[in-house]
Amino acid sequence: QLLRDTLKYSNNLMAEMIGMTASLARGPRPTSLKDSGQRMSDWLAAAYGLQSCRMVDHSGLGEESRVSANDLVRALIVSEKTGALKPLLKPIYFHDAKGRPVKTHPVKVAAKTGTLNFVSGLGGFVTAPDGTELAFAIFSADMTARSKISRAERESPRGGRSWNTRAKTLQERLLERWGQVYR
Repeated sequence: QLLRDTLKYSNNLMAEMIGMTASLARGPRPTSLKDSGQRMSDWLAAAYGLQSCRMVDHSGLGEESRVSANDLVRALIVSEKTGALKPLLKPIYFHDAKGRPVKTHPVKVAAKTGTLNFVSGLGGFVTAPDGTELAFAIFSADMTARSKISRAERESPRGGRSWNTRAKTLQERLLERWGQVYR
């Protein structure tokens, strides 16, 4: 339930607490959040074969955290073999021309979003109309715009909302296309 709520509500504090608790359960008390993030990276490399994952925390908010789309997809595929992950993810709905969610769309998506100023990520599973399931990761970023945000603008930077809307539209178009092509 804690993991489901953490993912559903993007509760970063809960993510940090769960990650630190997992690190403690696997060995000595972590010396810092960065130490715990490194332990998670090491575990992901050993358990899932991730090659370029570098976490400095458990929420993904640390500026130095890195994961490739390839590594995220690999982790999704391996973790879904138990069937435990997908039920924790929330449904992502396509939208009609007026911006309303289409809950009856034949392509279904269960995923986790990740949004920061001028950064948007979406990773999870898309199920085609015939039942074919694909794991996916989509990352979009405008690092130049992100680097220009002043401290005062961090909550709502100029252009951030329209950029995010374009990123979400791109995600929807890619997922809809994949759901049709790869069935």
